Amino acid sequence: MVVCEWLHSNQERVDGLRPHLAAFTYSLLGRLSIGHEALAQAIFFQPELFQLSNGQRSENVQKIFTRELNSEGQVQQLRHSMFIYPPRVSGPTASTSLRCKADTSGRSEDVLPLGKLWMWNTLSSTVTEHGSTRQIVDVISHSLGLLTSLECTNNPRYVEGISKGTKLYHLANICLFPESVISDEFVGPTAQELFQILTTTPDLQDEISLVVDFIRACYDHSRLSRETPRSSDSKKDGESVETLLGSSPSETVGGPLSQKELKALEDFVDDMCGAYVEFGAQYDAFTLFVRFFLRPWFPPKVTASVLSRLHPILNLLTVDGESRPDLMLSLRTSVRGGLPGVDPAARR
Repeated sequence: MVVCEWLHSNQERVDGLRPHLAAFTYSLLGRLSIGHEALAQAIFFQPELFQLSNGQRSENVQKIFTRELNSEGQVQQLRHSMFIYPPRVSGPTASTSLRCKADTSGRSEDVLPLGKLWMWNTLSSTVTEHGSTRQIVDVISHSLGLLTSLECTNNPRYVEGISKGTKLYHLANICLFPESVISDEFVGPTAQELFQILTTTPDLQDEISLVVDFIRACYDHSRLSRETPRSSDSKKDGESVETLLGSSPSETVGGPLSQKELKALEDFVDDMCGAYVEFGAQYDAFTLFVRFFLRPWFPPKVTASVLSRLHPILNLLTVDGESRPDLMLSLRTSVRGGLPGVDPAARR
C-alpha cells in the first residue's frame, strides 16, 4: 500500500523510477498469498506500474487478473481480504473472522499465490473461450513489452530470480497460440529481441544450464505426473536425461533429469514442429525457437526428431537479414559431434 500511496503523491518522479518500482512490485505480486487479494487488486489498479517503455499505457495484463479476483467464486474472498490487510475490524461491515481464508459454501480455486513466474505464465497460458483473438494478442504484446523492458534495464530484482532457460520456455509458448499472435507486428519482433537476450550465454556452463533449465521448465508446466517434480524416486521412472546428455549437464546443474521430463520435452517439440510446418516457417521468431532445439545439449533423440519432421523444409531454417557472423555463430552452437572414433567432441 505504501507504493500505491507514493505513486499518487509523486507523479513527477515516477518516470525515472518506473523500472525499479515495476521490478519490485512484480516480485511482490508473486509473493502475495491468500488473504492479500485486496492488496493485489490495489497494485493492479496502478497503471503507472504497467506502462510500457514507449510511454504507451495498456491495462491488458491488469484486466485479466482483476477479472479473476472479482470472479463469482473469488469476490467473497476479495471482500474478506479487505478487512485482513490493512486490518479493519470495527464498524457494521467488519469481518467476522481474522482467518486469511473466507468462509464460503462453495469451492473455487484460489487466485493467490501467483508465484514468481506469474508474468511469464501469461505467455504460456491456455486460450479460453472467454477471450477473442484480439484480446489474446493484446495481453501477449503487453506482457512481452513489460518483460523485455525489465530484461533491458539491468534490474536484478525480478530478472535474475528466474533462470533464462525457464523464461525461454515460456516465451517459446507464444508460437503455439493462433497464428495471429506470432504474426502481430509487435509480438513477432519483440519475441525475437527477447530470444536474443535470453540465449546470449558467455560460456559453456551457461549454455548447458540454459538447455537443462528449459527442459525442467517444460516438465513443470506440462503436469505429466502428479508427483512432485524431481522427487526422490524420480530415478525409478527409467533412463534419465543424464545418460542421454552425458555427465556434464547433470553435474553442472545439480542432478539428472527424469524420463518424464524428457517425455514432456518430446511432446512440446512435436507441437512446435507441427505448428512450424503449418504456419510458423514464415516468421523469424518461430524459426529461432526451432533452431534452438538443434543446440548440442539437447538429447540427440530430440534433435533427430526435429531434423526428421522438418526434413522437407530445412532450407527455411534461416532468418531474413541475418548476417554471416550471426549465422556462423548459430551453426557453431547447433549440431555438433559425430562418430566417436572420428570426432573428439564431447557429445557422442
